[in-house]
Amino acid sequence: MRVAQLSTATVTALTALPANTGSSWIGVSLGVRLVNGETVYLSNHVDPTWSLQRDDPAATTVELPAGTRADDIAEVTAHRVVVGTDTGATVHVTGIKRGFLLGQNYLPQQSFLTSRVGGHR
Repeated sequence: MRVAQLSTATVTALTALPANTGSSWIGVSLGVRLVNGETVYLSNHVDPTWSLQRDDPAATTVELPAGTRADDIAEVTAHRVVVGTDTGATVHVTGIKRGFLLGQNYLPQQSFLTSRVGGHR
């Protein structure tokens, strides 16, 4: 697989009531769906404990099939992830600042995102 890295994803988890503590918490996984299918490739690789769980800018990666180009990406989505018991906390993604594919030399190519995105889940 070729790796696409969605970098500097500004993610804010609104977990004040109740806050993330102990072994149960709410996180975020980024997903990428390609134009030629319904599969959503997740940054946590379907392992909830690999999800983002902090209120600071964070970077994560999504593995995509070899040969994927920016034009092949239909959408980038944020997914609320429960680890342990669901605390009921909401997750608010304020934006994704950059998204880029790694080249054959494994160095980042130019960002393919042209605008900030955000959502509330």
